[in-house]
Amino acid sequence: MERMDLDITLDAGDQAALPTALRLTQGDGGAYRFLIRPSGRLLGRTGQARIVFTRPDSLQLGGTLEHSGGAYRYDVAGPELEVPGEVQAAVQWMDGDSRLSSARFSFFVQADLSRLPPAPAGEVSALQALVLRCEEALANLAGGIDEAALANYVRQGGDAVLREVSAERVTGAVWM
Repeated sequence: MERMDLDITLDAGDQAALPTALRLTQGDGGAYRFLIRPSGRLLGRTGQARIVFTRPDSLQLGGTLEHSGGAYRYDVAGPELEVPGEVQAAVQWMDGDSRLSSARFSFFVQADLSRLPPAPAGEVSALQALVLRCEEALANLAGGIDEAALANYVRQGGDAVLREVSAERVTGAVWM
């Protein structure tokens, strides 16, 4: 499978994470390759580099970057994109065991809707609808929806769903 190259230019002098406009899809691990190009004081260095990804569930994974043609390459294996939400990536440039510098960037993993089991049309209970709406709201919140938009969303539709749930009978079991 041919991978899509995703170019990221990082300045090792910046301490804040570089936000990117990248929105990758959950589970598409084999589809992407990061090409990380250093700028500033690291320009022209060819030492070792490594990358660590912190997923939204706080799990950290990473590996060694390969240097090739002025860029450091990392083939996304899959686990980096398993959890929807914002992913933070930290790159460290090394000289043996000594870290020369580091820089960070972030990107967003959007949920793969085909992974959700489809409900037959017309057979979604109010409780299931509430769960789906909450999951959608959380995913959007992680993707940058501001608090005012979320509060407006809850005011407009959340109250009606809660009334539907309280009107239904729940017989001691919760299902999802």
